[in-house]
Amino acid sequence: MTLTTGFDIAVLPSTQAAADSIGDESRFVNKINEVRASEGLAPLSLDAELTAQARIWAEQLRADDNLSHANDLSIGVTANWTKLGENVGVGPVDQLDALFEAFVASPDHYANLMDPDFRFVGVGVVYDDEGRMWTAHRFMAIAPPAQVAAGSTTQPAPTADPQSDAPEDPAPEVLASTDETVAPAPGAADETDGAGAASTPTTAANATLLAGLMEQLGQQGF
Repeated sequence: MTLTTGFDIAVLPSTQAAADSIGDESRFVNKINEVRASEGLAPLSLDAELTAQARIWAEQLRADDNLSHANDLSIGVTANWTKLGENVGVGPVDQLDALFEAFVASPDHYANLMDPDFRFVGVGVVYDDEGRMWTAHRFMAIAPPAQVAAGSTTQPAPTADPQSDAPEDPAPEVLASTDETVAPAPGAADETDGAGAASTPTTAANATLLAGLMEQLGQQGF
């Protein structure tokens, strides 16, 4: 997979790259909350576990040199979540605004950004030596606190951690892709796929962005 950007990018020292990635992560979070506010939605709070997993997955994308989704978005998440979502993307390091607009322009990614159920977010950003920024955004909705009747000592029964199906592979020209995992209803039985792996209801959508957008970003293809 190759990328032609039309300009040279110097490799940053590791400490400077780390500082820049944290800054870009904050810019993405701010942009997410700005677009949510424009529609009257509550801002998303930064979650340390989502951030850690988003950074791990962004690094995996860079290592693979390919956009894809994690097979299980619940890994590393200890909160009592009800829904998890993910957007991933890649673009030139100086095109963060354009990359975010690509998320906004894609209905599936926009749905994750604007989902009123989501309350928490984590963003990971890493750079490669070809001048590209790889980013993963994780979203989470959590269950409301369990209500226990006054005077009762009974606690809600523990439930198994939901698992997510592997999403479909995005098309080669995809700039960003999205995945959403929904927790099963209480007491719902797990379904088993042909490989024998337990799974729960999952929806996945992969968006193909227009070639003109890639040209606008200075890309000639992957």
